Amino acid sequence: DWTPAPEDVESSVNAVNADLTSYKQTQATKEQATAQQINGLTTRLSNTESVISRVEKAVSDNQSSTATQLNQLSANLTKAQTDLNAKITQEQTA
Repeated sequence: DWTPAPEDVESSVNAVNADLTSYKQTQATKEQATAQQINGLTTRLSNTESVISRVEKAVSDNQSSTATQLNQLSANLTKAQTDLNAKITQEQTA
């Protein structure tokens, strides 16, 4: 019955250990790179959300400002029409 020599078994075990160690190091490096990528993307997402919030506020502020200006313009136009009608009536009765 043949059995491998102990030094052959030890050599095979050492080779497997070396391969396993190399695999673990490679996997750890990949996981670290993935974690860095995720952190970078999370930061970009957070920054983008902040920009979107600022843009939404700016749009809302502009809408409010525009509505106020339109209301003021409408009031000025109504006053101008009233003043003009009063002058026309005054001229007609004079």
